[in-house]
Amino acid sequence: MQTDSHAMRDGYQGDGDFQSGGYRVVAGRVAPGVRRVVIDWAGGRSTDAQVSDGFFVGRVLGESAPDPEGGVDALGEPMRILDTPSVTVTAYDETDQVVGQEKDVNFAWRGPAHRPTPRS
Repeated sequence: MQTDSHAMRDGYQGDGDFQSGGYRVVAGRVAPGVRRVVIDWAGGRSTDAQVSDGFFVGRVLGESAPDPEGGVDALGEPMRILDTPSVTVTAYDETDQVVGQEKDVNFAWRGPAHRPTPRS
């Protein structure tokens, strides 16, 4: 199983702050015998990904978190970013037996290029 995971947002407000509309997306490729892929997101949520022609994709709405770099917006307010904790991806065959699993899949950022202003 090969996976690729991204955090994306469509609520970008131009100041680098996450507002709303962000998604956590996991996609990948699986062996021909895989019939189902489950993505275990942080916080106890899980999703059956869409599987078609050896590929899968799943997404959930993201949640915001304080910027770990301590960035501030133009008004000096603390920025919030899309929270992207790692996930576990599990592949199942037609008998619902586990045939592959990847733990601690991390996210790559696919949003606007922006570095927050560090706090002093």
